[in-house]
Amino acid sequence: MPLSNTDGICAASTNVHGIIAENTPVVDRSPGRVEVSWQRIHDRVARAGYDKDKLRVSVYVNGIEHPEAKELPFTTVKAVFGEEAPHKQYDYYVIHKLKQSDGTIKIIDISGFNLKEITDPATVEASTFNGTFPGETFKVHVGKGLQAQGLEDWFTNEGLKRSYKKIVAVPYPKANPEIFQFMNTARQGVKTEAHRLPNGKFTTVTLRKVGSSEKLTVDAKNFSIKPDAAFNGNSFFWDDMIAASEGKAIHDPELAGQAIDFQLALLDFNDGVIPREVRKENLLSLWFTDHVRAGENARPNLNYTNPFLLNLAARNLYANDKTPENFERLKHVSLGMERYIYWMEKNRSIKNAEGQIVGFNGSAYGTGMDNSRGDIGNANEAAALHHGFVDFISYHTTMLNDMDDFNRLFAEKSNLPEERDRYLRVADAARAKADQFKKVINDYYWDPDQCFYYDVNVEKNGRVTRDREYTGVWGFLPLLAEAASEQQVNQIISKKLTPETFGGRFPLPSNMRGSVPDSYLKHRPYETFGETTAEDGFSWRDHGYWDTPATTWPSASALVIEGFHRSGRPDIAARLNTDLLAAQTSTKSWEESYGRAYKIHPNGSVEEKAMPLRHKPHQPRVNEQGVGEFLGWAVAQLGNGLSFHSMGFQPTLRGLNWILPQTLGVGDTMGFSNRPYGGGMLKKIFLHRPNPRKYLLEVESDRPFTIVMDSLPGVDGPRHRVVKVNTGYQQIEMDLGEGSRRFRKLLSGRAGENPVNVGDDIIKALRALPENL
Repeated sequence: MPLSNTDGICAASTNVHGIIAENTPVVDRSPGRVEVSWQRIHDRVARAGYDKDKLRVSVYVNGIEHPEAKELPFTTVKAVFGEEAPHKQYDYYVIHKLKQSDGTIKIIDISGFNLKEITDPATVEASTFNGTFPGETFKVHVGKGLQAQGLEDWFTNEGLKRSYKKIVAVPYPKANPEIFQFMNTARQGVKTEAHRLPNGKFTTVTLRKVGSSEKLTVDAKNFSIKPDAAFNGNSFFWDDMIAASEGKAIHDPELAGQAIDFQLALLDFNDGVIPREVRKENLLSLWFTDHVRAGENARPNLNYTNPFLLNLAARNLYANDKTPENFERLKHVSLGMERYIYWMEKNRSIKNAEGQIVGFNGSAYGTGMDNSRGDIGNANEAAALHHGFVDFISYHTTMLNDMDDFNRLFAEKSNLPEERDRYLRVADAARAKADQFKKVINDYYWDPDQCFYYDVNVEKNGRVTRDREYTGVWGFLPLLAEAASEQQVNQIISKKLTPETFGGRFPLPSNMRGSVPDSYLKHRPYETFGETTAEDGFSWRDHGYWDTPATTWPSASALVIEGFHRSGRPDIAARLNTDLLAAQTSTKSWEESYGRAYKIHPNGSVEEKAMPLRHKPHQPRVNEQGVGEFLGWAVAQLGNGLSFHSMGFQPTLRGLNWILPQTLGVGDTMGFSNRPYGGGMLKKIFLHRPNPRKYLLEVESDRPFTIVMDSLPGVDGPRHRVVKVNTGYQQIEMDLGEGSRRFRKLLSGRAGENPVNVGDDIIKALRALPENL
């Protein structure tokens, strides 16, 4: 007799209005001890009619089966443990198992209680980053043109400075045991300081006990020192990669590299799979019950893992900081993609009647687009196992595109013929598979009537149908995969970037305006969404951002913007990023509400009305005093988005391009100071326009490099000029008529035919030309 409709497993629940549910263990703390009891759970399992002699019960503490509470007799209803370490996050799960006649173990019930979620104790003291190391002195000057569109120097520079408020030092599991002992005995917590060399490398980390003079200084290699967005003792894969790729890669490469190394360590630790959320304490998945239920397969819990994204982070890091160390990271990530692609195709693929892979299942929660599909997959419903997420297949194809590009780069740099041939074989295989998936995306996910991409469902007979219940921002992501033709890209722009859809002054909402189905708005009580926000007696479903369909999601928007760039429309990418950043950073902007406001009456009835939703102050947003906290992924449009798309300063895998997306006015200036690049530092790199016919490039660098100066079609700017910059300070004049116009077509090339980066295409073409352009 099963206990639920999911393979006989009862999923964990939470407290509702202070009432302890039947499947929630009770945790009682007293001095020196913690008691966990589960009488109600025991009684419920007993009623199911299993052979009690074959039932066993275990308690898992922080994802680990406690040795003193392992496979206890079924009659056991409590366990006593030692005192919890102060300032440490804890969770307890009670798991009942049935020993079957063939000797195997079947999980009967999993009941969890997330007991104590704390502020992250690993946060590095802000004083560590005192403005003396590379990246910390980074400054941007956007110019009057972008200022007129709502962007401000002070806000960008202050936002990047504030991003240093959430850097964490996470000890690796095999770190010096003294570290864990020191932290566990710090009654009032610890303060953490990281020490850097002038080049930004970390040397040592000092831990200080709060309220005590005790301190411990150890080698920094014991830690991953990385940007972080988590508010607790967990680390999120998605957050780490967006923070590294879109934030730190442009102004603090060391921190971006550390974030990548941390997730690569998790990749190895988990045999090719990266859980989407792990405990910093032991790197175990917060959703460890996936393993308990189904081993590495993990299909019953679709939240298990996020899209890979390491390819995006490693690409941006190497493009900005071309060092041997980052080249090796790129190789490690490429190998990681091979493992991850294999795991996805083995464990997450869905197939049509002919056995062809037509997509990948997962969850809205697991794709990074968790505020745009209601609960699809989040509740582990069986239907989600047959649901093909357009973002998952797009990420999968993007990985294959990047494997192709990375391995061709490796071949270019290799001096060994056999090694070169191996890299090129991998590249060819990746390109062929990517082309197959692009065809699948267009055959199954593209809706010619709506001119947009949608999820699909695979029915029992293998028939594939499009699911148009939600029109989410993830429908743009085939552009990231370069799957859309030029015609399709243009149709998407004309049909889905209008103010009534995804465009307007506050672009790229999680769902197309006016499209959120009533089934989402009414299918369950409001209270299950978490904290309440109320105004005039009405409550919103606004829990930060991820539980509401009515806000933008900066990290998702960043990937959409990158998709337009990769699909041959850098002009659209620049416009979207500029508009979105201006809206995010304005205290006066309003985001249209396409959800509803609710008032719940004592009798349980729900009264609703449509009302505009003020875009709440949150991480990527300033409050009324102009103060913002740009932590983790919240830096997306502010960091790489501003630099790469809005300003057109585009480091690539093979060079550096500055492609102006808009005309620089006479007397205007834009650029950067103290920007890390190429393993060194650009003390300054500014573009001036002293008169209508000339541009002036002002550079001070600690090493020579080459930059391609260009401008988008229709922009009155530099014309395809290759500039060789020497060490030291120099000024280089450029007439508007200089340079070759023959590469104009490369800036608007066909999507799907271009290499992954438009700028890389320009570099390759220029190499074939004489030096004297």
